[in-house]
Amino acid sequence: MEKKIKVNDFVWAKMTGFPPWPSVVVEPGSNVPEKSSSEMHWIYFFGSHNYAWVEDIHLKPYKSYKEKYTSLYKTVSFKEAVAEIEEISDELQKDPNYVWPMKSFEWKEKITSKRVKESSVGNPKKKLKQASYHIRDADLSTSQFNLSYDISTNNITTSDLSFGVLGIGIIGSRIVKNLIRSGHKVNIWNRTTKKCTDLEKQLEMSSDGVGQLKTFLNPRAVMQNSDIVLNCVSDCSVSKKIIQNYFGINNSSDKILKEKGFVEITSIDPETSKDIRDMIEMKGGRYLEAQIQGSKKEAAEGKLVILTAGNRSLFFDCQSCFEAIGKSAYFLGDVGYATKINLILQLIKGVCLAGLAEGFALAERCGISFDSVLMVFKDSNLASDYLLGKADVIRNKNFNDVEQSLQNTQKDMYLGLELSNKIGQPMELASVANEIFKHCRRFDLSEKDASSIYMRTRF
Repeated sequence: MEKKIKVNDFVWAKMTGFPPWPSVVVEPGSNVPEKSSSEMHWIYFFGSHNYAWVEDIHLKPYKSYKEKYTSLYKTVSFKEAVAEIEEISDELQKDPNYVWPMKSFEWKEKITSKRVKESSVGNPKKKLKQASYHIRDADLSTSQFNLSYDISTNNITTSDLSFGVLGIGIIGSRIVKNLIRSGHKVNIWNRTTKKCTDLEKQLEMSSDGVGQLKTFLNPRAVMQNSDIVLNCVSDCSVSKKIIQNYFGINNSSDKILKEKGFVEITSIDPETSKDIRDMIEMKGGRYLEAQIQGSKKEAAEGKLVILTAGNRSLFFDCQSCFEAIGKSAYFLGDVGYATKINLILQLIKGVCLAGLAEGFALAERCGISFDSVLMVFKDSNLASDYLLGKADVIRNKNFNDVEQSLQNTQKDMYLGLELSNKIGQPMELASVANEIFKHCRRFDLSEKDASSIYMRTRF
């Protein structure tokens, strides 16, 4: 019979949806959230340096289960956590009074990474100290983690893992460029092969070719040659077809997805995301939805906001990738949470864009110059990077410079409204805005930038 767990014991702590993790039982401070059950211990996780209440039934003695668990999990973040607990164990063997540095528990809205620049002479890979992660607003009753950290494309420690990217479109091509700039190994595929060859030529002719880039003829070849694949295609139905047609979902002997990571960047609805998760996990893979917010300018500058949910260890394994392509990344818990937040934001953007277009159309009808309204708009608290960018496109009528097409914007609004229908939430403004976008698609504007809905006011 196993001994009762007590403070200072090294343990394996199991959270729902995550592997058993090297941890230590600690004394809770005065600022920690209340536990939902008396049969819980306050746990400090090595490697990620998070805290959480964990039920006793999900705690196992570290030494007794070390051989079993270390043989089952091979991710970089898991290995780092094991290395940390082993190092501390060795020090305690030498000196029982040894006190190791432990990050204190804090509730914070955002945690800023601490960076130290190091010399990159002889090594094209840039360096970055490990980012600090903290649980944020954790719902401990359901074991949902909400993590966030600030990241930047500067001084990145390149992962030894190889990344694949499926879909080299407006966003996908810029993601690849930032991964290459930061020294990653990247394998790519696109339905139109020319986009891949054009991207290779661009990188060869510029000073951006720091990492390694290879083009493959199909998604399966990308998966075979990558540890983690980012899926960035045009539509969620295409995502499902890729998985079903190339990854042996209906072949019980096909092991291509075993221990591989699949990250869904394509804008997607929660139910489809869960379907994809089930297919990936059924074949021994790991799944993470990673919905992105940002323009193609922000994608080019590596300043996207990344909303993730799903496999927590995969989130950490993607750290250097997210640092290369974004300014912040959030882990929001179980699959579905990131997609829901993304669709909510897309609905807000659609409603605001419809209002912007109609407002400028009214000004024009009143005989007020576009530039006069825009000058005041920029100086008001209505201004945002998103709306200012769309206002400039409308002013220049440059609707062929597509950031997000009108049809894809309307698709996301439709998915958001479908979500509202399932839970019975009225969405009057969003419904009207969606009808405006649908109407515009009848005027051959589907492939134009979403801001082309302004042209509807002229018909």
